[in-house]
Amino acid sequence: EEKCNDDEVKKHRICKDVTWRECKWDQLNELNLPSFVGSWRIEDENGGQATQNRIQGLLRKLPLIDLPKGILKHSYVDI
Repeated sequence: EEKCNDDEVKKHRICKDVTWRECKWDQLNELNLPSFVGSWRIEDENGGQATQNRIQGLLRKLPLIDLPKGILKHSYVDI
C-alpha cells in the first residue's frame, strides 16, 4: 500500500487471464501426448525445473476449450 497523501491510497491490482485445456484420456495418443499417468505427475519426481518444463510443454499441447460456466476469462482484485 502506497500513500500518496492523507486522503489517497494507491492500491495494487492483481489480474488473471484464464485458459482451459482439456482432452479425453483415450484421445491423448491422437495428439502425440503420453497416455501413461506417470508422465503427467509432478509429485513423484525430483526433477525440479526440468520436470516443470516438461509438464508445461505437455499442457501447451492440449486443445483449448471454452471455459466452464462461472469461470471468468479475465478478472482482477485490488489489494
